[in-house]
Amino acid sequence: MNRFFCYTLFTLAGVAIGAAITYSGTPTLKKDYAFRLTEPLLIATASGEPHYRLPANTVLFHQQSFAEGHGLYVIEVLSKGAVIGERLSADEFAEPLWLYQQDTQD
Repeated sequence: MNRFFCYTLFTLAGVAIGAAITYSGTPTLKKDYAFRLTEPLLIATASGEPHYRLPANTVLFHQQSFAEGHGLYVIEVLSKGAVIGERLSADEFAEPLWLYQQDTQD
């Protein structure tokens, strides 16, 4: 009986440690504060082209602020069916896009 208790205790401890490691290693979307766009913004690559329109009422979730004065935001989107694109590995760098106010002539 005592041996069974020890095995059960060690098994439960192992499961708890495994769950803690898995949970702590899984990044989650921070939703501490967010912004709802009141007007459309342009979204572009770091080189500035091409521009695409991000509609008003899009919610941007703040993830990180940088000393240089810019911030990192994330949007949530739903997709019906498969996403067309190339899957990136965890160690691949994905260059962030930039948001710009829309000029009246755009």
